[in-house]
Amino acid sequence: MKKDVFKQLITDSVERQYEQIVDRSVSLKIYEGKANCVIGVRRCGKTSLMLNTMMQLRKKTKPERAVYINLEDDRLYPLQLKDLSDLINAYYELYPKNRAVKVCFFIDEIQIVEGWEKFVRRVLDTENCNLVLSGSSAKLLSKEIHTSLRGRSISTEVFPLSFKEYLQFSKIDTGSRSTKNQSFIKHALNNFLHQGGFPELVNFDVSETRKFLQEYKDLIIFRDLVERYNIREIGPLRYLINYLYKNRSTLLSINRLFNDLKSQGVNISKSTLYDYMAYLQDCYAMQLMPMYSNSVKGQNRNPQKVYAIDNGFGLTTNLSNEYGKNMENAVYLKLRQKYGSNLFYYKGNQEVDFYVPDEKLLVNVSYDISDARTYERELNGLKEAMTALKLPTAYLITDNVKETVEVNKKQKIEIVPLWEWLLE
Repeated sequence: MKKDVFKQLITDSVERQYEQIVDRSVSLKIYEGKANCVIGVRRCGKTSLMLNTMMQLRKKTKPERAVYINLEDDRLYPLQLKDLSDLINAYYELYPKNRAVKVCFFIDEIQIVEGWEKFVRRVLDTENCNLVLSGSSAKLLSKEIHTSLRGRSISTEVFPLSFKEYLQFSKIDTGSRSTKNQSFIKHALNNFLHQGGFPELVNFDVSETRKFLQEYKDLIIFRDLVERYNIREIGPLRYLINYLYKNRSTLLSINRLFNDLKSQGVNISKSTLYDYMAYLQDCYAMQLMPMYSNSVKGQNRNPQKVYAIDNGFGLTTNLSNEYGKNMENAVYLKLRQKYGSNLFYYKGNQEVDFYVPDEKLLVNVSYDISDARTYERELNGLKEAMTALKLPTAYLITDNVKETVEVNKKQKIEIVPLWEWLLE
């Protein structure tokens, strides 16, 4: 039985005063009678967000009515579904009077327990409590989970820091546009694009950041992939991850990837390759974005674009200085955080980097448009898409150019520096 261990963890949580960190732009709400599932890649700040929310709740109620439990605590290993009942029993043996009041449990890394959703549904149905759950798996978003919980769950995605959050963590004013403050912002942007936005790595130097990011990547490989999916051959998986991070912000062809792997002597079948791609998306290691089409078949038969969940992972591939790729990856991450997964690239005679149908938002990204041919190519691609999609405005994100291009009386293209667009 794990009851005694849970009693110790509960007591420790109640007595501990957790340090308040800088607030994130994402808000974590506690829903009455529902489980809020907090999901995202490892080390992106899910636990800190939960603890911040818990400490805010404790300002309104007694500490023992808001409890944090990390299921990855080694004292709980191994943990099975039946053991989760000991958590509830342990709590009410410590605080029997609290059965009459509302209690909130903040449970970290819930996905390590197979069948956890059954426990959650039972607790919500039978106990007087709310649940906030975290996990490193996108399966917490799946239709199967929501079906088994019978509409009793809400999901909140957490990503590594946005650029605005990165500035706040770095104690740089995000509101001032003075010349002096712009120099601080632009310097921070270079670091952000190069080293990424994992919260605990802000203000680390490059060598330290590279070391920790390599550890993060290994953690994803071994804990979220090898252990969870019983993968025996690690070499092909590691090669695949490095390939994807090297080729971030580019089109991905599974056939070409399969042939590249084969030419490198990496023995892997196409079906296994597809499985690995799904696993990597499941644990938020990387993201895929399809081409915009009115049909699902049209989306599926065209290559998708691949993006890293954080720019810093480029440091682990020794190809980190590709500024254009880093810019586009940063734009993707902002759009993904703000608008969800309904993102596409647009393909006509020319390609446009991003299209958000729900917002009628069209965006191209180009580091340097000083060359006349590059300038015309970027604008012509946007003009073509604007006409086809009947959009009045489009955006071209650049390194430092700011101007408005009047296409005609009803259409215009806003050219905006990346730092400014990321702070809008």
